[in-house]
Amino acid sequence: MRLPIRIVGALLALWEPYPDWRGYERLALDVGNPTEAPLLLQVHIRDQSQSRDRQSGYVGGIEVRPRSRQVHRIALQHLTDADGRARVNTGSVDSIVLRRDAENRAPEFYLAGVWLE
Repeated sequence: MRLPIRIVGALLALWEPYPDWRGYERLALDVGNPTEAPLLLQVHIRDQSQSRDRQSGYVGGIEVRPRSRQVHRIALQHLTDADGRARVNTGSVDSIVLRRDAENRAPEFYLAGVWLE
């Protein structure tokens, strides 16, 4: 049985996930919001060349309604088609970071799964 991870702090970092995402079309994140407030998260994805530069890599957003769960999908084309420091090499992914947005009021969330499609 796979149990969801409860996150109460400000962020969750997945270091050195499966590094080669070539051949996949999407990243899926199964996120649950058990609170009464909307959950607002930022998703940061960086490749190995960007691992020390906090201003680089893909940045996207996730919103999950109160007391609900959803699978949020990110098209990997958004990572490879970005310009400049936002472009991510999907052949050498270094990290996925989920961080609460500055406007977030939900005190906790659950991460039930992360996978490539």
